[in-house]
Amino acid sequence: MSYGGWHVFRFLILCATGLAALLTLCPPTSTAGLIQIGPVEHVLTGQNKTLWVRSRTVSPDREQFTLIFDRLRIQWEARFAERGTLQIQYDHEYTLGSILKTGAFQAQKQIEEENFFDMESTLLDRAGIFARHRIHRALLKIYTPVADIRLGRQRIAWGSGRFWNPTDLFNPNSPIQLEKEERNGVDALRLDRYSGALSTLQLVYAPGSARSESSLAGRFQVNTAGFDLS
Repeated sequence: MSYGGWHVFRFLILCATGLAALLTLCPPTSTAGLIQIGPVEHVLTGQNKTLWVRSRTVSPDREQFTLIFDRLRIQWEARFAERGTLQIQYDHEYTLGSILKTGAFQAQKQIEEENFFDMESTLLDRAGIFARHRIHRALLKIYTPVADIRLGRQRIAWGSGRFWNPTDLFNPNSPIQLEKEERNGVDALRLDRYSGALSTLQLVYAPGSARSESSLAGRFQVNTAGFDLS
């Protein structure tokens, strides 16, 4: 991570930590906090996910492992009436168990984040525990009469393949990923223009560290005679 990028990341972490402190002050029966400041609504939510797994890896070695995984996800969203929203999701994760010694986990740990901004950092990497934190989503949405604009780290889901999806260009599924429903976001600019109730033109630009690593793609989706075409 670059020096400037680390300072941006640290600032976001401090903001998320402050939001976490506010979340802990909410009543135990509440999972969300809503604050109205002028024309802007601030919504704070959080969730905790814990997995206990005993299985084998999908690698040729078929290593048996146990896994204890825990994630705290905090989401802050600012809603600007009908003009747009700003959403940030912060994740704090730790992993325990014999899975840390498997080749599959070591391979997954070495996979570098392929995004324009590095917003992930390892907290602990020891024999008995692996912990990290990151910005999972950081997305600004702007609604205009011409098109909807989405800027930041986001999930761009194209296609509906369950195990392998050739049209999922920006967030492909990893075969060694433990949580199949979790997808990393991509740093991108997305424009959605609606030409009808069931017709949408999407344009996406995802910058890379070099021009050759940047991506530009488009998709047109329409419903005709009861069939969805794209």
